[in-house]
Amino acid sequence: MSKIGRNDPCLCNSGRKYKKCCINTRSNTKQDNLITSSSGDERFSLANMDHLGETQLGLLTTTTNEPFMLIRLYYTIYNKTLLMTKLDALKCICLYGNYKFLINYHHETKNIGLAVKPDGVPKNLQPIVLAKGKIIGETSMVIDLRSFERGCCIIEFLNHYISRDIAEITHIATYNKMHEITKKTITDVMNINYDSVFSEENMHRPDMRFDKLMSEAEHIESIEEKQELMMNFMLESTAEKPNLIEKYPVHYYEDGIDSIKCTLKFHQLLAHEHLMGNESLNMFQLISKIIPEVIDDNGVTNELNEYV
Repeated sequence: MSKIGRNDPCLCNSGRKYKKCCINTRSNTKQDNLITSSSGDERFSLANMDHLGETQLGLLTTTTNEPFMLIRLYYTIYNKTLLMTKLDALKCICLYGNYKFLINYHHETKNIGLAVKPDGVPKNLQPIVLAKGKIIGETSMVIDLRSFERGCCIIEFLNHYISRDIAEITHIATYNKMHEITKKTITDVMNINYDSVFSEENMHRPDMRFDKLMSEAEHIESIEEKQELMMNFMLESTAEKPNLIEKYPVHYYEDGIDSIKCTLKFHQLLAHEHLMGNESLNMFQLISKIIPEVIDDNGVTNELNEYV
């Protein structure tokens, strides 16, 4: 983690000098700007903005062709020294600054499962940055990404190289919005500050609300009163406004990656509904619409019935 000189070999092991490689990711040029917009069959990147009209709208996607939707992964660290050793050993990871790192799309990450492989990315844009991470204090790590798909891939990738007793993922935060951009507005989207977006005061925590409900239900003996409590919860959920930024726990080690993918897919579907103009639709309504059997004849979810 010593300071890197501009003419020193880059820590990402690309073989190039730092000034010609990952230093560019710190000045919002080249690799850090590899977010593209697609409209119809065309794709636009910041390196080739002349093809995007001043007022032409396009859905913003990454260079690996996923919807641009911000996600932050939260890890609890149990052995910081060993974690740093593991990260430093990976050729795809570039350490810089004060316990910060980049995860590039080459070497160990080249087969993580994204739709566009590294050799499908223009050579002048390689290696693209999949994620930016930072270690906070002795026990926390956050990793920021620009698509939900990348988030799932990186969760599995890190789990392969870093055991749970070193660091484990505990929560995910999502910015539940798809972005339509023009040449004039793309800069604003690209300059989004993750720390600002995912600040605790911005965050909706549905898990905490559900935990509060379960805690209240435990102290109620009457079945009728429990049913009334659950019904009120469902009615409130149905009327609740959609939440733009959410943080929720994940149970990757118990349930696997599919449960996370399912959760994120619902958030993508909801964001698309909002993009199409159905802005009042919330998650509860979306799930009820897609999976009608989630609601029984009494209006109570099957999941909640076990607590009644």
